[in-house]
Amino acid sequence: VRRPIASGGTGTVVVSRAGGRLVFTSSGLPELPEASGYELWLMGPDGARAAGMLERVDGGLTEPVVTAPRRGEEQVALTIEPASGSERPTTDAILLADLPGT
Repeated sequence: VRRPIASGGTGTVVVSRAGGRLVFTSSGLPELPEASGYELWLMGPDGARAAGMLERVDGGLTEPVVTAPRRGEEQVALTIEPASGSERPTTDAILLADLPGT
């Protein structure tokens, strides 16, 4: 699934249900101040669970984030958080997408 990100750029989610893994990649994300970063979340009935901070590489691309969704987690969200990450989202999602196959 490929979706536009509200702040600019696109996010792509690939899920292997058989393998129990999710891969998130993005491109064209605007650069943030050093004190901020992009954080990926898995959304389920218990709320948001941190999946990892995105690491920028050249050209607005980010390193892939690989994680394992838990039962009931049916959406992925992206927020702008402190560079060290947050326990829970502190800003509105700039991307919210249903996981493929849910």
